[in-house]
Amino acid sequence: MSTRSGRRYKVSEAGDSMTREGEGDLVAMMKLLLEDRKKQEAQWAEERRRYDEERKQQDRERERALAEERKRQDELLAQEKQERERVLAEERERQDQQLKSLVALVEKASTESRTIEVMGTASSPKDSFSLTRLSDKDDVEAYLTTFERLMVAYKVDETLWVFKLAPQLTGRAQQAYAALSAEDAGSYKALKEAILARYDISEETYRQRFRTTTKKNGESHREMVVRLRDLQVKWTKGCKSLEELRDIVVMEQFLNTLPPDVRLW
Repeated sequence: MSTRSGRRYKVSEAGDSMTREGEGDLVAMMKLLLEDRKKQEAQWAEERRRYDEERKQQDRERERALAEERKRQDELLAQEKQERERVLAEERERQDQQLKSLVALVEKASTESRTIEVMGTASSPKDSFSLTRLSDKDDVEAYLTTFERLMVAYKVDETLWVFKLAPQLTGRAQQAYAALSAEDAGSYKALKEAILARYDISEETYRQRFRTTTKKNGESHREMVVRLRDLQVKWTKGCKSLEELRDIVVMEQFLNTLPPDVRLW
């Protein structure tokens, strides 16, 4: 009995020893797991901190870049504004100079014109003439033709024509004169071309009138022939030779033979 009881006691002690060893291993394992968990949490916290720091750094860089871009844009806008103001100032100065030049030319022409009218010539009328202002109801071409004939009849120097005509202009004709450069402001030819262009009158206009004109009521046959001749001269004024005149007539007839859609193209 005693032997058996001793054996059971030894077995029990061995089992308790194994149990204690197992519990010790489990505690050690738990400690290791807890330490690993703490290390992971610390690592995660460090990663989050670095990530937050990087994001804040990126935000600061982005804000700095945006601030620099806004500053650059503001500087560009300021430069563009200064450039526009400079260009406008130069344009105003140029227009003022042009206006002063025109005023000086007109004053000079008026003085010379008055001198010519006072002195007169043996072949010109003694009494000076006066011009009526161009109105919206007037035929601008007839007005210019009448003006030219008066200038020729009174033997006015052609260099003074533009200064005689300019004060009488209104509306679109006046705008055409105002748009001339300082160099062209003293040229009657340039002024006439500008006025006709402003009224959309060209060689093509005269060609169409020449081809479609009919006898007006009360107009004599002689007057119609004169009108047709005037239209033909204005239509072909660009021709410097008979060959060029033939080319214009041939080209017109050629275009008339084409289909309308091809002709427009």
